[in-house]
Amino acid sequence: MKGISSVSKEHPLTFGIGWVLKILLVATLLLFIVVVKYKYINMGYEISRLSAEMEEKELTYQKLLEEKISITQSDQLYEAAKKMKLTFPDHKKVFYVE
Repeated sequence: MKGISSVSKEHPLTFGIGWVLKILLVATLLLFIVVVKYKYINMGYEISRLSAEMEEKELTYQKLLEEKISITQSDQLYEAAKKMKLTFPDHKKVFYVE
């Protein structure tokens, strides 16, 4: 009868290797989902930042384009030259160098 009493009983909290693998698989899947969502959110923030930067650059471009147009108007150039006491060159004093 000694052999019958020597049968080992499993502890109620012991898990088999199958349970451990299932828990690891679920944990890996959850970690993967969290990482993918984190990357997705970061990509959204990056797109938003680049969009705002692009709008800012477009506004700066428009401002510079308007400034260039206003500066290159002939009447304003003539007025600016008069303020600096510049005159048109005399055709007799202009020499062309080759």
